[in-house]
Amino acid sequence: MELADYSVLKKVIFEDVYEPAEDTFILVDALEKNLSLIQQLKYGFLGLEDTFILVDALEKNLSLIQQLKPAICLEIGSGSGVVISTLGKVLQNPYYLCTDINPIAASATQTTSKSNGLQVDIIITNLVDGLERLQNSVDLLIFNPPYAVTPSEEVGASNTFKATSGGFKGREVMDRIFPLVPKLLSKQGLFYLTCIQQNDIDEIALIMKSFSLDMTKRHIKELLG
Repeated sequence: MELADYSVLKKVIFEDVYEPAEDTFILVDALEKNLSLIQQLKYGFLGLEDTFILVDALEKNLSLIQQLKPAICLEIGSGSGVVISTLGKVLQNPYYLCTDINPIAASATQTTSKSNGLQVDIIITNLVDGLERLQNSVDLLIFNPPYAVTPSEEVGASNTFKATSGGFKGREVMDRIFPLVPKLLSKQGLFYLTCIQQNDIDEIALIMKSFSLDMTKRHIKELLG
């Protein structure tokens, strides 16, 4: 899966926006491995794993994703826009929607997507606030969250710290999203999440199970640092 071109973004942007890194590419790699499944989903808006690592994960799952034929793809916290734009180079038909609380990140996503010929709607909001209309409609949900274990007071700090500081267990932001996942996903929807061992992956799996969702480790790769 060819990586989206983000050279259009000026280096100064990355003082305020999380720069594409290994976790992003793992997620993209995972999506690519599931692409064929994603492309088989029926269309209908209401029926129904840092940056490089994320891309890498999506790529390894591309065939599965293709089989689903997703109608709606939602990325929470799109940052530079590399993940959604890379996916858009392969899946051209879905409706692409991104959120980010950082206006500069939203602008970066818009710039990256446009430079790659992709139409993406971007909403400046906290996680998925205000998106109740998407209930049980999202076929492909992507989240590269703040997963670093940090003091709780660092969660939501300014600039790029906001994109990496996850608080206790690195899970304070993730844990807010988990109860919303079953409300957002369509019947055949897929949720791609970047996390690390310190986040207690086994516990996350149990949380997903409590929502009647199966969790699979699609792509495992050590983060450098």
